[in-house]
Amino acid sequence: MKPVSLCLSVIVLGAAVAGQSTPGTPDPGNRAVVAGIVTKEPGGEPVKKALIELIAENQAESGNYTAMSGADGVFRVEGIAAGRYRLYAERTGLLEMDRHHARSEGRVLSVVPGQELKDVAIRMQVAAVVRGRITDEDGEPLPNANVAVLRQTFASGHGRWEQAGAERTNDLGEYRVAGLPPGNYYVSVSPPPDFKSLIEEAGRARSTADAGAPEKPTATTFQTTYYPGTTDRSQAAPIQLRPGDEFPLNLSLAPSPSLSIRGSVVNLPAHSSASILLQSRDFGLMLNGGEMHNDGSFVIRDVAPGAYTILATVENSVVPMTARQALQVGGTNIEGLRLAPQPGATVRGRLHLETKGSVGQIDASQIFFTLESAERDDAGGITLGQGFSNLAQLMADGSLEWRDVPPGEYYVRLASEMGENRDWFVKSESVGGRDA
Repeated sequence: MKPVSLCLSVIVLGAAVAGQSTPGTPDPGNRAVVAGIVTKEPGGEPVKKALIELIAENQAESGNYTAMSGADGVFRVEGIAAGRYRLYAERTGLLEMDRHHARSEGRVLSVVPGQELKDVAIRMQVAAVVRGRITDEDGEPLPNANVAVLRQTFASGHGRWEQAGAERTNDLGEYRVAGLPPGNYYVSVSPPPDFKSLIEEAGRARSTADAGAPEKPTATTFQTTYYPGTTDRSQAAPIQLRPGDEFPLNLSLAPSPSLSIRGSVVNLPAHSSASILLQSRDFGLMLNGGEMHNDGSFVIRDVAPGAYTILATVENSVVPMTARQALQVGGTNIEGLRLAPQPGATVRGRLHLETKGSVGQIDASQIFFTLESAERDDAGGITLGQGFSNLAQLMADGSLEWRDVPPGEYYVRLASEMGENRDWFVKSESVGGRDA
């Protein structure tokens, strides 16, 4: 559902600037009211200046509304058009408490014409903070290092890491990651980019004479480090955050041998080249890359141990071509990797309704299908290749299509804006006549 959520966010942000939006303005006499109070737990203290937002699920029929809580914590939203909304409350340093839904989903309110929905109780709690200082092996500050606070989640039997917050260290090596809900987290520190080595590598990639030059002695570099001070993600230890915690966490990064990935891109079309990207499967981040030499060889340096996906994308090709391969980097360099880009496939499908009617019974313009890499459950978003969009919109005749799909295994996900479609659900899915 991610692509739909992103589109919705754009609409929400545009409406928030205007204050309130009411498409198709209905009779003002039938407008509804939502009122209540915002309190801080524990203790029930009223929360002043909390921003209350009502976001319409069907943006074509209803609008978005905002209000601010007063010194007594009371808020009142007036002039609301009938419809279904999601209610959010925001206040710097506080988080809304909701035992039944993820914080990003909000709570659902159904508003009918002329209704006065009173006594809406919103409870908030103080967010947690992780703060500290990052230094090198000599105790000197390490500026511009990325400190990420991560949580582990599970879906479809697979574990994945999600970033709950992140900040870069300042010139003193200090950082502060705020706005964290209570829970168990892991903390990672990624060193600042080594622009000098990146420039040197780019120069080597463009030099034909240097393609066969002997490798320089193994260098050392800072590696991504996990609390309490290990470069092995499996040895990372969690920290427990409670409401209002200011958890002090300092880490020192020590240089270690720099690992590299060497290989070649084969079966390229004439007069074409390829760009090489390395993506972390642990966090779904694009961490490194390399340029292909004239003989098709490439090298990616300064690679930390971990799980990766390496992607070769052909440039200057009439037909989009990509190669994608999973890698596990341990304590030694990877040599002799071969990447053979291939043209993408075309995937077609059709949506059927279990009724005597047609697809016209639903709002096809608000239904989207996505192809998601099977690797995604381990890592988060995996880059699939240039020229490919994993989003397909349902056509009026019920058909859908993806083009230039890179080789691999995929999940199919259906996402829908609510509105007229909220009473429908997916009953089954089949591929080639077989249940999927």
